[in-house]
Amino acid sequence: YAFAKDTPGVDTCTGDCAKNWPAFTVGSVDRLAAGTSLKGKLDTIKLDDGSLQVTYNGQPLYFFKNDHVPGDTNGQGVGKVWAVVKP
Repeated sequence: YAFAKDTPGVDTCTGDCAKNWPAFTVGSVDRLAAGTSLKGKLDTIKLDDGSLQVTYNGQPLYFFKNDHVPGDTNGQGVGKVWAVVKP
């Protein structure tokens, strides 16, 4: 998911927001690899706690706590500020 209140390269979802929308993070030794159909750029930004959040074209990415299985999109449109990222 993408958060409309973020700006490229900046995660603004903190506190209670982050409890409901945890950042999509990877370890420092993980390599990001996109399939050939992905047209944008995957990268990471460093969060205050030192973890690395994945970005797509600079936009920080998140999970939604109410999605339980792959393919769930229960967060689409929540608060008119959350959207599923479409590559």
